[in-house]
Amino acid sequence: MLKIKDNVDLKELEKYGMKYNGGSECYVDDYVYSYLTIYTTDKEVIIDANYGSFDNFKGRKKIYDNAMSILYDLIKADLVEKVGE
Repeated sequence: MLKIKDNVDLKELEKYGMKYNGGSECYVDDYVYSYLTIYTTDKEVIIDANYGSFDNFKGRKKIYDNAMSILYDLIKADLVEKVGE
């Protein structure tokens, strides 16, 4: 499992393009088609790698690629850690 390190203020995620979703108590990469979600309670990083068919929405691949780019930047900035298996 991936998670944001305990010493990281989650507001810092906004610098990387994440948006706070107060209704779900999490940060997401996109409000409509969220592929990257980070929950505020345990800082767990959830990746939805199933972006399905692009026939129904041409911009989904772009949003997915953006999510993976954000995750890469978070890892590169040493904000993410692997815990457990």
